[in-house]
Amino acid sequence: MKNYVLIAAIATLLACSNANGSNGNTNQSAQAEAVPAKADLGFLAKLGVDVSNIHTLGDPNDTLEYSDFKTLTVDQVLALVPMAVRTVDREHLEDWLEDCYDIVSARALPGGFTMLLFSVQTGDDSSNEMLGIYDKEGNLTDLMQVGDTEGFIVEECDEAFTQGTAQVTHIKFRFDKPNELTIDQTDEEGSWKDDGERVLRELVTVNWLVQTMRRYSIDDQGHLKLIEEKEVKREGKVAPEKDPQNEKNIIWNLSMLPMNDPDRVDRLNAKANEFIQKHGRAAFEEDNGAFVMAVEEYYNSNPEALLMWIYNHRNDDNVIAGMFKDLFVGLCRDKSLLVQDIEQLPDKTAKQYFKDLTSQWNPEQ
Repeated sequence: MKNYVLIAAIATLLACSNANGSNGNTNQSAQAEAVPAKADLGFLAKLGVDVSNIHTLGDPNDTLEYSDFKTLTVDQVLALVPMAVRTVDREHLEDWLEDCYDIVSARALPGGFTMLLFSVQTGDDSSNEMLGIYDKEGNLTDLMQVGDTEGFIVEECDEAFTQGTAQVTHIKFRFDKPNELTIDQTDEEGSWKDDGERVLRELVTVNWLVQTMRRYSIDDQGHLKLIEEKEVKREGKVAPEKDPQNEKNIIWNLSMLPMNDPDRVDRLNAKANEFIQKHGRAAFEEDNGAFVMAVEEYYNSNPEALLMWIYNHRNDDNVIAGMFKDLFVGLCRDKSLLVQDIEQLPDKTAKQYFKDLTSQWNPEQ
């Protein structure tokens, strides 16, 4: 009888909890119901983008065709991805951005947000993809690079280019919960062939394979946050220099943290110091390209956050400031945008600090 009473009491509490909406599963179901199957793309239509037949991001039954991609004009690119202006030579803005960005697919998110998958042409029949999140008015709330979702790097081939070996990357997107994104990545190496019509990007034989998973939460401000990252499968023997989980690739992956991740600069700085302790300062100065590229991505996507991090850590043991300087001295970045970014800093003391710091930053002759 005591057990019966206890069970009845628990059942009553659970019923009350469900009625009050405090049960996690009920909330999740309600949240899922609140998210429409198709994204509201009105903000794209206002920009003149053809929103017909835009595929659903993460739909496992959806077969993407390049003919369905929506190629953007320069004005549309700058409206949707305003930081794109930082990635190209301003004198050749039209040439670099024209017919370069495509919208691949879209997905409705909780809270009226929309996620877009972009493909950015990088030349030689290759591309890199990135994810953007937008509010109901079309304002960008977060941005994240994801790399080449269908990478195909030929390593060996015959003279007729009909067969050989290649390293291939496949990236898939999953939404097991309305406010969670999972990116499944498979890297493999093996043999390929030409079937008489085209080069098959699915390998005929596989020498090695590495599968990884990255899981992100999406909050009520439309911000992504990496909450889990792990290797889930490994087959065959992978050469260290090709391993997706080697040191250089781990550094490279830091450049693909979300734009509004508050910890990404700290993580990059910690990794750089770890590299220096392990290999020495000289080795770092000689081979820090992946780090510098991450700093450049951080600056392009969120200049104020990077500048304020450098200012707030000006007396600390940080190597970010030196790599940031390299962008404008060694790599000859356009300094005029930096001058504008400094002027827009809300902190007057930080503004003066950067004016003094960058006054002698001129490209090396």
